Amino acid sequence: MTFFSRGKNKIQVGYTLPNIYSKYIEDVEKNSPYDISYTTYIRITTAYIHKLLDRLYDGFKILLPYRLGTLQIVKKKMYFKSQLAKGKGIDWSATNKYGKIIHHLNEHSGGYKYLFYWDRRGSKVKNINSYKFIPTRTLKRTLALLIKKYKKDYFEAP
Repeated sequence: MTFFSRGKNKIQVGYTLPNIYSKYIEDVEKNSPYDISYTTYIRITTAYIHKLLDRLYDGFKILLPYRLGTLQIVKKKMYFKSQLAKGKGIDWSATNKYGKIIHHLNEHSGGYKYLFYWDRRGSKVKNINSYKFIPTRTLKRTLALLIKKYKKDYFEAP
């Protein structure tokens, strides 16, 4: 019997928190103040990430370490020059209702779309353009909630 799997994932995860913790704990001396348990390490790391995300959602630009660039949320004007333009989201409920493709116009935000922008200019890392920042679904949904419910606004993309 032949078994077909779906193959390798599109994005291969190189380092996870357990991997990072195991490397961290190798370099720490026993009974030092930095010798912490795995659960404590996870709590500290997640608290730090949540603080960074709060600053990001407040409209600040985050400077990434090791000359990796900056990360911020920006808004970008949507242009509808032709029906075949890429990047426009399709409103599937309206498309199914009327039988033709209807795109989201983002009227709630004045025709702007919001995105996480990783500015890599000035980075000294080799092949930095080969890397891509893909926010998780939770981050994107939180941003959408802030824009729709709390009417947050961000700077326009450079």
